[in-house]
Amino acid sequence: LSALLPNSEDMRVVDLRIYPVKSCGGISLTSSRMAPTGLSWDRTLAVVDNEGNIQTQRQKRRLATIRPSLDLEAGTITLNGNGVDPLRVPLRGCEAEGCQRSFAQQGGGARVRDMPIWLYPRAASEWLTRILAGSPGVSIDGDERPGKQEERFHLVRWDETAGYSRRVMDNVGGDNARPEDVVAFPDLYPLLVTTRESLEEVNRRVPDLEVGMERFRPNIVVTGSPEAFDEDKWAVVEVGENGRVLTLRCLESDPRCQVPSIDQQTGEKHPQLEPSRTLRGFRRVFDPFGKAGVLARAGPMFGVYAAHGGQPGEVHVGDAVRVVERSDAGSLHEYWSRRGAK
Repeated sequence: LSALLPNSEDMRVVDLRIYPVKSCGGISLTSSRMAPTGLSWDRTLAVVDNEGNIQTQRQKRRLATIRPSLDLEAGTITLNGNGVDPLRVPLRGCEAEGCQRSFAQQGGGARVRDMPIWLYPRAASEWLTRILAGSPGVSIDGDERPGKQEERFHLVRWDETAGYSRRVMDNVGGDNARPEDVVAFPDLYPLLVTTRESLEEVNRRVPDLEVGMERFRPNIVVTGSPEAFDEDKWAVVEVGENGRVLTLRCLESDPRCQVPSIDQQTGEKHPQLEPSRTLRGFRRVFDPFGKAGVLARAGPMFGVYAAHGGQPGEVHVGDAVRVVERSDAGSLHEYWSRRGAK
C-alpha cells in the first residue's frame, strides 16, 4: 500500500509547541520529553464550567488570551491574563495544596465522561471567572456563541495517579488507534503535525491576512517538505538524530473547526472568518469512510494527527524528519483501515 513518492532530504523540526492549559496560549520549546499522552505537559490542565464540561475556544474565545508559563524546577504554572494579576498554582502535590479530586466531561462526537481530575481551589475559579464569564465562543459556522454573566469556571489538572487511561477514541479515526495511544485533554490525538510549506500555501491564497501557525495550534512544525500538504500522505515518520528516533503514525488529517479564525493574541474572530473560509474552498479532503463526521462536511483539513504509542523519548528543534511509509489512498483513514494498526 505504500506509494513511492518524493521525500525531502532535509525535512527538519522547526518548532515544538505545548499548550499546558487546553485552549489557552501555547509555549514554544527547543526540546521536549515524550509523556505517554504526547509532549510533556501538553494539555494536562483545562478549564471547566460548573457542570465539569471542559471549555475550548469554541465555547470561550477569550481562553486564547490566557498565557501560561511553566517553572518545572519550582513545580508551578503561572497564568497571565489581561487586566488581572498573574495566577500561580502547583503542578504537583495538588492534594497538599488544597486541590480536590473530581471528574470532568469532554464533548465531541463520542462524549468522554468521568475523567479523573484535580480541582484547584477557589482562587483559581475566581480568577478564571473574572476573565471568561459572559464572553462569547464561535460555532462551526462562525456564528457567535453568547455567554452568560452568571457563568462560573474552574481550573483542573489531569489526575494521572487515578489509574484511568483515556484512549484515542472518537468519531475521527479512533478505530485505527492502538490501545496504547492515550491522551489527557486533547480533543482527539496526542500530537498534531503541520508544515511551513502548507502554511505558505494558505497565505498565498488568503486575502489581506498574514496567517500565523499559532492559529492552527500544532505540536510539531516541520520545514523542508517537498510541497504543500505533502503531509496528507505521511503514514509513518521518524523524528530524531544520532540513534534517538521517535516513530509517529499519522492516522488522520485534522478537520478544522473555526478556531483558526480566532486571533490567538486577542481572542477576536476574523470578520470574514479567515483563514477558515479560504481553507473550506480547497482543503476538503476526500474521506470515503465518512469518519470525520460533520467536520468533514463543514471544516477543511490542515495538519495531520499522529500517535507515538505512549513510547518515551525526546524530540528537538532541528531534528531530522524522515517519511518511512507513505499513503497511496484517498485519505489517511482509508490507508490505515486497509493496512491495519500493526
